Amino acid sequence: MFKDPLIKRFVVWFFLINSLVFCLVGISYLHNILSSDSLFVNFNTHLDYHTPGGRVFVLLFTFINYVCYMTLLAAIPAVFLLLLTMLIPSKRLIFFISPLLASLCVFLLLLDSRLYAMFHFHLNGVIVSLIFNKHWLNVFEFSSLELTLIAGLIVFILIFQYTLAALVWKQIIKPGRVRTEKTIGWIWLGGSLYCYLALCLSIAQNNNIFSQQIPALPLYTQLFSRVIPVQNATDYVRRHVEADFMLPAFSGDRMRYPLHPLQCKTTKPAYNIILIMIDSLRFDALQKTYMPNMTRFAENSWQFKRYLSAGNGTQPGVFSLFYSLPSTYFTATLEQKISPALINEMIRQNYSVHAFWSAEMESPNFNDTVFQRFPQFRRDGAPGEEIPDKDQQITREAQDFLATNPPQSPFFISLFYDAVHGYCSRQNIPEIYQPTSACFRFNKTNDTDPTPERNRYLNALRFVDLELDKLLATIEQLGYLNNSIVILTSDHGEEFNDNRQNYWGHTSNFTNAQVHVPLVVHWPGQAAGVIDYETSSYDIVPTLMQDVFSCSNPVEDYSVGQNLLSRDGRRPFVLAGSYINVGLIEQNRLTTLQTSGQITITDKQARPLRNARPEMTLIQQALVLMRKYYVKSLDSPGL
Repeated sequence: MFKDPLIKRFVVWFFLINSLVFCLVGISYLHNILSSDSLFVNFNTHLDYHTPGGRVFVLLFTFINYVCYMTLLAAIPAVFLLLLTMLIPSKRLIFFISPLLASLCVFLLLLDSRLYAMFHFHLNGVIVSLIFNKHWLNVFEFSSLELTLIAGLIVFILIFQYTLAALVWKQIIKPGRVRTEKTIGWIWLGGSLYCYLALCLSIAQNNNIFSQQIPALPLYTQLFSRVIPVQNATDYVRRHVEADFMLPAFSGDRMRYPLHPLQCKTTKPAYNIILIMIDSLRFDALQKTYMPNMTRFAENSWQFKRYLSAGNGTQPGVFSLFYSLPSTYFTATLEQKISPALINEMIRQNYSVHAFWSAEMESPNFNDTVFQRFPQFRRDGAPGEEIPDKDQQITREAQDFLATNPPQSPFFISLFYDAVHGYCSRQNIPEIYQPTSACFRFNKTNDTDPTPERNRYLNALRFVDLELDKLLATIEQLGYLNNSIVILTSDHGEEFNDNRQNYWGHTSNFTNAQVHVPLVVHWPGQAAGVIDYETSSYDIVPTLMQDVFSCSNPVEDYSVGQNLLSRDGRRPFVLAGSYINVGLIEQNRLTTLQTSGQITITDKQARPLRNARPEMTLIQQALVLMRKYYVKSLDSPGL
């Protein structure tokens, strides 16, 4: 078959050694996997692998899978060249093409690793199209020195690969010294089969302890979905491996936030600001049947009927509200200890800031981001045996604060109720809505009756509504409605298979069930009203900055949103975040940039639009928003 066996051995050994190069170049992928908060925890079945034996079990798979997969990536161009040698058995041609092809693969791997670090998704056709259409320059700005460094890197890779090719030929092939390629091949095959079976078995048992690592490696999702024996494999793998876990998110590049120093005025008298958040509160929960007290308060306030959270989980939802930035910046603000511009301005204007949270603040790390400048707060949440006890505790603490705060001292307080989010947990609350049953996070289908779980959710709503009634009564009795802005909202919604696509809970899509939440704002001296144009959680900060703190900066200096009361210039999409991917909530459809590099487009009910194409202009705008607040310098290059 091969007229010259030396050429075949050269191709095999050249790319076998390049597999080690691939492992080194892609080391950032391995770092992402190993630093994941969920590396040893299965969020579907709550299995914990933190025991010594469990850690060894997971790490063994991690390293074998990484090495075998990088070897597979190196084998792909090798197979192409082996086929070429059968057609053109020319040593000179193969010796010329092999380093060239290897250099291209190494450069693409470097490019992909940097892209993944910045945006948390892999190289795909849309990004390649942006590059060749020169739209990339609108996302990244390269100095002449940076372009020179990139060109120098390409030259270095080429020189390295041609040198490596010469060494392989002279030191391995021509002398015939090493003939272990078959042994290595069998070892690789055994390791690959082990990883394949481990993945298949874990997925069959709804255990994502292994499958959660798939999106961190380029093309893995696409290749794996082609070799597993299930129907609709691509969608099945995507749902299973890109939900219910946390991979390290996005870039930690140096930020400039705000873009320019804020120019704000101290106003007298200053409004107090009371922000009340109810975790997992769906928009349609705000009705008299379920939450009569909150509904009554809403009827005397501003009601924003088309308000979207810019996140389908707690971390992106809360982050987007406080920072007015996409949640892709969370990692950078955490690592660089960057406090929200809004909080910084409050403190500068002598506000006292306080947080009364039922839930813990360490996971996600709000203690080191949103609340890092708060003088006192509990990282592990309010005391109490059960979640309702914790919620009742924060109501009492807020009431005590309001009763004792000096009248002339402006304040900001943040409350966070957790019982609605914890409706599946054991809770000592009245069960008004029946029947109820235990929640199951897996093995649900479109035929599963959502009523028992929804009733648990509704019971939690009624409980929290009673707590809100106590708090709002205190606010009104003490006269705070005359000098305080009161904001009631949520971090995200909760889905009970609303769209008949077998989605439950949150963090899995960007449909209204998971991101459409209530926003109620009481503004002293302003008449009640209903606002029916689209707004988002990015818009709260600009509203307070402009109308409370009289900041004259352009909104773009500190926010990707705009004033809630501005009807003009609504964005063509809302950039929403999850723990592992981002989505563009467009007017008539949803575009999701998956971690694996795939782009999925659905209608507003999460039904796939098979022939839909990504809107390149919107993708470009989204990437700009995701890079805008990073420093563009040699210390933090664009690529």
